[in-house]
Amino acid sequence: MSYRYEDGYEALQKIISENITTIPIDKIILQGTYPVMPITHDGAPVPYSSVFQVKCTAYHAIYGIGKTYTYSGRKAVRDPDGYSTIAVDKALIPMGTKLFVQGYGFAIAADTGSAIKGNIIDVFFDTLSEVNSWGVKYENLYILK
Repeated sequence: MSYRYEDGYEALQKIISENITTIPIDKIILQGTYPVMPITHDGAPVPYSSVFQVKCTAYHAIYGIGKTYTYSGRKAVRDPDGYSTIAVDKALIPMGTKLFVQGYGFAIAADTGSAIKGNIIDVFFDTLSEVNSWGVKYENLYILK
């Protein structure tokens, strides 16, 4: 690559030579932070039994990371590469159900809350700043098989 500068600023770029050592292959594995529907890290779809829209609020580790426990007795965790704990209405979604929350990721129903009734869930984050960044969203909730 050759560069020409005028008055201290780059005015021209010129390719002197180009050598392709391997032929590129176009392939999108995953795009964006979280996919629209549940897929594995390989891009394969994850089977689910139903999907519906929920109002998503958020809560955080009020007693500190690793010291907050859920209704089911599990430690509350946020694991973007695995299953995070979320609060659900246990009359609609049994404790221990594996889920996928669009925009949040894979989760397991492990907690409840006084305001969590019907199609409202509470997603878990480690810090208050993450909770504030999340705000309130309406997302699709997939019940995984």
